[in-house]
Amino acid sequence: IRLAHRAMDLLTLPHGLNLATPIQKVAHTYMVYLRRFVESPEPMTPADDDAFTELLRSMLLDRSSIPMEIARG
Repeated sequence: IRLAHRAMDLLTLPHGLNLATPIQKVAHTYMVYLRRFVESPEPMTPADDDAFTELLRSMLLDRSSIPMEIARG
């Protein structure tokens, strides 16, 4: 839910800020994360748990570039 809210917040920024390429890039990244999360199967086994944990870990590590992108916007 937070990812969806953040994407919408960025896409509805006033004064044309929402049109800035770095802001659009971050909003797109959030939407990709949300899609990956929603399409991920519910973990049912320990192996599924590991795969889901790795999905979340990859999202967290990838997010480290987002503050810099927003600063560029």
